[in-house]
Amino acid sequence: MKISQNKATKVIAVILLALSMLCYFVICPKYVPDITTFGVSPRAIPNFCFIVMAVLSVGLFLETHFKERSEKKHGTEPKMIDINLKGLALVLFAFGTMIAYQLVVYKVGYIITVAVILAGSMLILGQKNKIVIAACAVLIPVAYYCFFTYLLKMQMP
Repeated sequence: MKISQNKATKVIAVILLALSMLCYFVICPKYVPDITTFGVSPRAIPNFCFIVMAVLSVGLFLETHFKERSEKKHGTEPKMIDINLKGLALVLFAFGTMIAYQLVVYKVGYIITVAVILAGSMLILGQKNKIVIAACAVLIPVAYYCFFTYLLKMQMP
């Protein structure tokens, strides 16, 4: 599928803006407590990052818009790019698994959530050996859980 580079960049800018707004207004207030024990809220750095992301995405959109207008004014042919639909599906799957992880991890728990996502990702990316999939899906989350819980003394969801 062919699409102009300017159109693709505008779509990406809008998606990034929507994601930053979702994170700022919904995800951060829901999952990051607003406790100011040392004068700075734990939400300060994530919110700053989301604001920077929103400003940069608006800037990207505007830059592309003005570039597109300039190309039309000067009669320059826009650059076309070829989008691989299978690659796009993999990117959307990765994005969906990140969102699913955030929504499910506190209800189901870290080990089960990571095991399911890891096994599903390995299957979709082409791993055919069921023993490798099962071993990785069990051992990796358990190893991370033990490392953070027992060695670093951090509480995992």
